[in-house]
Amino acid sequence: MIAAQKHGVTRIVYTGSISAMYNFREIPPVIDDTHWNDLTLPKISAYNESKTLAERAAWDFIKNIKDGEHKPELVSILPGFTTGKIIGKGASSSVDVIKFLMRGNMTKVPRLEMKCVDVNDVAQAHIRSLYIPEAAGHRFILVDRPVWLHEIAQTLAEHYDGKDQPKLPIPTKEYSLVEIWIGSWFSSPAAIAYNYWNKQHNFDTGPSKRILGIEYARHPRECILETANDFITSGAVRTK
Repeated sequence: MIAAQKHGVTRIVYTGSISAMYNFREIPPVIDDTHWNDLTLPKISAYNESKTLAERAAWDFIKNIKDGEHKPELVSILPGFTTGKIIGKGASSSVDVIKFLMRGNMTKVPRLEMKCVDVNDVAQAHIRSLYIPEAAGHRFILVDRPVWLHEIAQTLAEHYDGKDQPKLPIPTKEYSLVEIWIGSWFSSPAAIAYNYWNKQHNFDTGPSKRILGIEYARHPRECILETANDFITSGAVRTK
């Protein structure tokens, strides 16, 4: 951002995450672009804390540019659980969850709500944020409909059932709360799962629809299976 400001870039589009607005003492009825994680909470994950600090640093950088100096416009794109076509070999926290399920790395799944979004919508939001004048200064939340993690597992298990597609060892049963509670004493992922167990978050995506024209047209099931197919095609998930 320092280089962008130095060389006169007019607008910066920052890629963040809804993980920067996920931790509250009491979950608001609707989470919008004014909300941030409460970093004073004792059980906030390092991942969510890092997303908060990084995005706040970006906004603080713009805010603290001195009068008379060039000040770029800033836009934040904050996607949820991003699925769909995979380009390249880079990993992400979203697609890694699907890969772990397909590989049978988990015997059961925790009761976690996933706020899905199509990667195509995320890409369009980035592009449109560059040139739509009204986008400047906004934090755009990008999520479609919620899907529980066990529903994602069920979608994969029904598709990769050994009939038209190879059979994969995908877990479909949920851990009990007691199992996750005990696991949280010894495992960081289990501790995170326990912290978010059965919690639901309602995000305001109005600005992304109204200003950026994002329609959220594809069903999460289609995007999830597209991700899964790419893992098999690339060899990241082996079927034999």
